[in-house]
Amino acid sequence: MANLAFDATTLEIYACLLHGGTLVCVDSATVLEVEAVLRMFREHHISTAFMAPSLFRTYALQSPGIFAALDMLYVGGEAVYPHDLVAASECLGGRLVNAYGPTENTVASTSFLVSKEEAYANG
Repeated sequence: MANLAFDATTLEIYACLLHGGTLVCVDSATVLEVEAVLRMFREHHISTAFMAPSLFRTYALQSPGIFAALDMLYVGGEAVYPHDLVAASECLGGRLVNAYGPTENTVASTSFLVSKEEAYANG
């Protein structure tokens, strides 16, 4: 779900294809419509997604149930609000990973598996 100019697309594209998955491309208008994204997740049986925390926050506030069908959700590229992690983890069917990495490192330097049982002071 990352913009093609964002280096995270290398993770989205190659991880999917190298593991035999099906890559589903989303246009920028659809990404902004929560119900359209939810339909797309269901229709295409999407199990893994990567999104910027700002988009993640929009979904967590408007419709946290959107995360229910995902096995893996990567969030990264900027700071994450802790209450967004809590809202999403209550609905998420799978794992939530907070990833960080400057563009110079391409995709992620560090990643952290968010636990539903932990409290977090910052993203």
